[in-house]
Amino acid sequence: MRNTMMNKPILLIAAATLAVGGVGFALGANAMQEPQDASAMMPKPGPEHKIMNQDVGTWNAAVKVWMEPG
Repeated sequence: MRNTMMNKPILLIAAATLAVGGVGFALGANAMQEPQDASAMMPKPGPEHKIMNQDVGTWNAAVKVWMEPG
């Protein structure tokens, strides 16, 4: 009788683990069916990109960097 009572929590944990794993596997299978092409998933450039296009080019800058304060 005591052995049966100790097995119930173990069986419940095992069943919950299998259920959660099955759901995760099913969701992963749906993700695999989506297009794998990265360019198909990227958003298209909008009007903001046309505004930023005027700053495209080579930039020259003089920068000072200190490794410690002062």
